[in-house]
Amino acid sequence: GLSGTTNTVSPATTTIYSVSASDATGCSSAMQTITVTVDPALALTAGTGGLKVCLGSSINLTASGSGGNGGPYTYNWSSSTGGTYTGTPWTVSPTANTTYTVTITDNCSPTMTAVVPVTVNPLPVVSMSSGASAGCGVPFCVNFTGTPSASCSTINWTYGDGDSSSASLTPNHCYAKPGVYTVSFSCKDANGCSASTTTPG
Repeated sequence: GLSGTTNTVSPATTTIYSVSASDATGCSSAMQTITVTVDPALALTAGTGGLKVCLGSSINLTASGSGGNGGPYTYNWSSSTGGTYTGTPWTVSPTANTTYTVTITDNCSPTMTAVVPVTVNPLPVVSMSSGASAGCGVPFCVNFTGTPSASCSTINWTYGDGDSSSASLTPNHCYAKPGVYTVSFSCKDANGCSASTTTPG
């Protein structure tokens, strides 16, 4: 039931409208149809929580759009530290906890925004020592001690003679041949962040 030469409509879904014209004598034109297409709302999916990275590492921030006019979509990123980027993914290497904001547009629908917090975990600090660094005779057995700043979920020792071990912060290793050996100790903490230290050979 609309009348007049101009009507404003705001359909919630795609709707077909029919229109005809009549003159003062009651003669009508043929019925014409007009389809008003309503696109779905613009939607944005981004990594919105629990993103963690180890200090010195990179992480890819991704976003995915849907709805609206079907794209193409433009992704504009900004960070709480002042950086900006257009596109997806955005590879970042934050040095402190940082909040990233992504805004999507399809140049038709109202824009959508998502916030992506990234937590930066420190690397464990590691050191090692040995009960003896030189001796006579073989086998020559050495007690090693690894000291991490955090609890290690994975420990690895390499002794420079082709042998390695894991699981103990205080291993004992015996060298079967005389020589100078390079020893490494590494620790991966509960956040998956790793650090290692190596003695000169």
